[in-house]
Amino acid sequence: MRTTGLVVVVVVAVGGLGCFSTARYEDAHIQRVASINARYEAERTQAQQREAELTAALEADRRLLAPTKPGSRCTPLHRVDEREAIVECRDQCERRAIDESLDGYLNEQIRKQCVHEICEPAYVDALTKTYVDADVHWVTSQLAASENADLESLMAFSHNQQVSRHLDDEARGLAKLQAQVRQQLERDRQAEIAASAWRRDQDIASGRAAHRARVQAAAFAARDAAPIDFEQSSLCTEGDPRLSRITGCRVERPLPDLAPTLEHAEPRDRDR
Repeated sequence: MRTTGLVVVVVVAVGGLGCFSTARYEDAHIQRVASINARYEAERTQAQQREAELTAALEADRRLLAPTKPGSRCTPLHRVDEREAIVECRDQCERRAIDESLDGYLNEQIRKQCVHEICEPAYVDALTKTYVDADVHWVTSQLAASENADLESLMAFSHNQQVSRHLDDEARGLAKLQAQVRQQLERDRQAEIAASAWRRDQDIASGRAAHRARVQAAAFAARDAAPIDFEQSSLCTEGDPRLSRITGCRVERPLPDLAPTLEHAEPRDRDR
């Protein structure tokens, strides 16, 4: 039968085109994903370095806390009123009280006046500079509420509370910012990988369509070049109703659709 021979001719003709393969599209996608991952890994490393620098700076700010004695939250480890300049001021007031007394003994009134006029302003100034973040209004209210309250201990406690609160707020803000940066980097990375996968699928679809077109073109060319079956061509003058199309004395039957057969032979796509 000529139809069988025609199919053989067509299959042989298009066989040289081979089955459609997605390998090169998959490989291109894999290469793009590798490049994307490498770039975002570098960005994550830079982000981690910035995070480390900010964390180190935050930890360095803890030096602003006033050191207190072990087991105490308010007793200063190094009291301002024990500094050399403050002690020397008080000693000078005592000497002055002795020198200006009529009997050569320490005049308590003169000493207190000297301390009040000279030493106390210097002491308060040193206190406010040392415990700069202390809540003075709160300290004043605590002094008024208790006769035994210690000014410097209250200043140290209030200062450390304010500094600790500030550091905790900064640490929470930094942690939140770091998490947002990491999440945004991951979203961007996944978006680029998805775009690459979409491009792969589009390229595969375009390549498959082009391959199908080439297969059909080759099949039509093979059909037109097939030799004449003289047994069947003799029927053309008789108008054999089994023949689909008659052109002169050459029998041309419809070309079998080989695309589904070739498509079925393709390897199954693999997701990457």
